[in-house]
Amino acid sequence: MALKITSITLDNIRGYKHLSLDDLGNLVIIVGPNAVGKTNVIEAIQLLTSASSFRKPSWTELVSWDNQQGYALIHLEEDKRHLEHRLVVSENDHLYEVNGKKKTPAAIRGSLPCVLFIPDDLQLIKASSTRRRDAIDALAVQLSKNYSSLKSDYQQALKQRNLLLKEGIHEGSLFDSWDESFSVHGARLCLARWRLFDRLFDRMTTIYGDVVPQERLAARYIPSWKRFDSEQRQIGDIDQYEPGDDSSSLTIEELQRELLEQSHFLADAELRRGISLVGPHKDEMAFFINERNARLFASQGQQRTIVLVMKLACVELVNELMGTEPVLLLDDVMSELDEKHRNALTAFIEKNVQTFITTTNLDYFSPDILSHATIVRVPIEGTRHDYK
Repeated sequence: MALKITSITLDNIRGYKHLSLDDLGNLVIIVGPNAVGKTNVIEAIQLLTSASSFRKPSWTELVSWDNQQGYALIHLEEDKRHLEHRLVVSENDHLYEVNGKKKTPAAIRGSLPCVLFIPDDLQLIKASSTRRRDAIDALAVQLSKNYSSLKSDYQQALKQRNLLLKEGIHEGSLFDSWDESFSVHGARLCLARWRLFDRLFDRMTTIYGDVVPQERLAARYIPSWKRFDSEQRQIGDIDQYEPGDDSSSLTIEELQRELLEQSHFLADAELRRGISLVGPHKDEMAFFINERNARLFASQGQQRTIVLVMKLACVELVNELMGTEPVLLLDDVMSELDEKHRNALTAFIEKNVQTFITTTNLDYFSPDILSHATIVRVPIEGTRHDYK
């Protein structure tokens, strides 16, 4: 068994004056035309489970126009266990509560992890490496209470190191101190992300083989120090797959040494540009289909298959590592997938994972799926603010 969301309440959140959804089942389909607030419900669930939003809003943006405060609330149940997650937001502040007691965002994460799939994710393979790193990090902060601190410590060291580089400093006691901090925190973050990526990809290969048995999927984590040649020039995308290091055999000390050696090697280039050119903020994760780089050579359909498989693998990995099913949030992705991919997704949905789907069209779902779904038709009269 896993915690399930049984009700959702939004009060002065985004465009909602008051919305209350009760008696929610394992599959909830929110259907309605565009611009009626379907995504706002998905965002609220993400905020109340992962303590983050894919929209990255300010707290002011979450509160309905002309209101000083709003709140979002979900009830979660598992057998005799009951939890209430509440987020109270005002113009410049916010407060998380669990069963009426104030909690930090870190304490919210983990009770019920979430896996989000939005249309923008379908560009994940084609997009910059930042997007792929962010995708792994978003999963990691829910799986490990330490990961957020790892990333924060690294970003602080990176920021101070970059400030010194902008001042033309790449040696001396002050730089060496921050360089040491940068390499220690960078090595820890790199290894944690690398190991998570390898575990996730193990799941992906099995799922991909079921969806596209005639193709072979491969992947490689490419640390920043392997993205430069001997002439200090950055290496672009790798055309052909080549096996990389196995993260399980690496140590923090080895990665720290690599970071320090490469940063010293790139000292002139870093001083010219005023930024750190190595570190986990520059790592890459590359995917390959039949040995060829998917970012360069795969069709749009193949790239979307990789992303879909990654999301499904996230669900399985959360279950494996945390012993609980996450909630799966699908925001208007059915319209972006072809029939084969929709069938693969709906087949997965029919497993035990609780799923919330937004859509403009119920025709994407079979009569059998609709028969056991909780269908919410929006807009619901009286729930939204009228700003006309």
